[in-house]
Amino acid sequence: MSNLIHKEFNLDFKVEGLMGKGIQVKEKGLYIAFTAGTGILSFLDLVGSILIDNLEYIRTKNENNWKFKDIKFILYTSFPSTEDVLGYELCSGLDKLCQLNSI
Repeated sequence: MSNLIHKEFNLDFKVEGLMGKGIQVKEKGLYIAFTAGTGILSFLDLVGSILIDNLEYIRTKNENNWKFKDIKFILYTSFPSTEDVLGYELCSGLDKLCQLNSI
């Protein structure tokens, strides 16, 4: 589509809706993401969901409500320095929670 836009300057385009398929997390599986810089933003909602789910499991110990128990998510990311990391507190909090509770 970008070639068409560059060739035809008089055309109007309207792009709507979600783009792409999303992460589409299944009930079981291994998910690995490699990101750099703002690329991490696509995964912070998943990190937050996993964190909330694990906190609820730790609070109740009810495995029936633990939707991420059979999922492993590994996030590799690159930033110039720790101070530049987007979502550092969220990601490091999930990491510490999982380590402390062996989950």
